[in-house]
Amino acid sequence: SGDTWFGTLDHGAIRYRDNEYEQFKTENGLSHNRVKCRLEDSKGNIWFGTEGGGVTMYDGNDFFQFTEKEGVSDFAYCMLEDSEKNIWMGTRGNGLLRYDGKSFTHFTTLEGLSNDNVFSLQEEITSNGSNLWIGTRQGLSKMSLRKINELIQGGGKLSEDEVIIESFDPR
Repeated sequence: SGDTWFGTLDHGAIRYRDNEYEQFKTENGLSHNRVKCRLEDSKGNIWFGTEGGGVTMYDGNDFFQFTEKEGVSDFAYCMLEDSEKNIWMGTRGNGLLRYDGKSFTHFTTLEGLSNDNVFSLQEEITSNGSNLWIGTRQGLSKMSLRKINELIQGGGKLSEDEVIIESFDPR
């Protein structure tokens, strides 16, 4: 969009555009003034992950908040849009969230994450499909996006030998 965005510890988000600064806070629609991360998606929406208020999406006109009411952790520390246009959110204590534009799906240690505190996300595109690399407090996890899609579309059933998340603990 040509804008530069900054998150602040207690002063919301700041947009720098045409040599001017504009501040966005809870009074404007941001869910919390402590902004930990932000993402501009392929549609031009700006997503803000906050510490204490979940996630806010700004479409250029209006703010839309996703909080515990929608199943989103109050603490979002990293975000990524994958090649299939899903928005992924790493949280403190609530694992990984996937937003497909309609609903949220949770992935935690129960699904194989090395830890439910997720601090970094990176997509790897290979000839066999895409993988999502997930940096957690206790190591690294790799998730096959193809297998995740099959799992969700197939009603959540895996065969015994399938692994959707592999984890590595560096200790």
